[in-house]
Amino acid sequence: MTPPAALLDQDSEHRPLKKQRLDPEADKTANPDESATIWRHPLGIRPSGNAFAATTNLKAAIGTFALLPDELLTQFLEYLDAQDLLRLGATCRALHAFTRSEELWKALFIESQPENFNWRGTWRSTVLSQPRSQEPDVDCSNLFSDALHRPYFCAHVPLEPFVANIPARNQIHRLTSLTFDEFTESFTNKPFIISEPTKRWPVFGSWSAKSLLKQYSQVKFRAEAVDWPFNVYVDYMKDNHDESPLYLFDRSFAEKMNIQVADSSAAHLYDGASPDAPGAETSLVINDPIIAG
Repeated sequence: MTPPAALLDQDSEHRPLKKQRLDPEADKTANPDESATIWRHPLGIRPSGNAFAATTNLKAAIGTFALLPDELLTQFLEYLDAQDLLRLGATCRALHAFTRSEELWKALFIESQPENFNWRGTWRSTVLSQPRSQEPDVDCSNLFSDALHRPYFCAHVPLEPFVANIPARNQIHRLTSLTFDEFTESFTNKPFIISEPTKRWPVFGSWSAKSLLKQYSQVKFRAEAVDWPFNVYVDYMKDNHDESPLYLFDRSFAEKMNIQVADSSAAHLYDGASPDAPGAETSLVINDPIIAG
């Protein structure tokens, strides 16, 4: 997908001013430890609460748009195409930040559904078919917006503190195995995790991103709203900053991968299962850093 010249980022002299690093300690580009409470947005955007102690607010410079709540402004921008977003984003730093929202560019990509493309690290760079390094590095540290900061924060916040030290009464049941009778008697309305049967599946030890790429690199799988070749999805899986990333969830994966489940050594795991029991239908779900590793 090669965009017209009008869609490419403007030359450096026409871009908003480059970012000045005001606080080197605040530029958290490495992985934070569990005690870290916030990640620095790549454009320096800060949560709305910081505006109370600030002497400058970039949103005051966007004219009539400043009358709109941030959420409403982002909804308005959804009606613009890529060329309009680039032009509007070149007018000032605040509007540049709003037009850089990944959700805007994700929607544009899904709407266009190009056949041939490379994932370039961000939806914006992918739509514009440009290297990620060409993304303008703009200082928007005096812009305070939860609508812009929250998605980036949620995509990078460490989850370990939230899944550690869970009270026993709130933990999900973990079972080594489960018969159909045990399921119908005790677990029809309870969440549970079965840990051992999947380890007996041949694919448990043989499947990895590397091995799957060798066999199915160009096979298209369904990932929510898109159908992508597996190699493109792996590139996306390893390098994206989406608050809600696309999950590869394809119920037709067995046919696409020529897998005969009924003849496999895992078929006995489903013996006696009713259509409503676990395992009655099988889908391929991938968005796992372990598989990606």
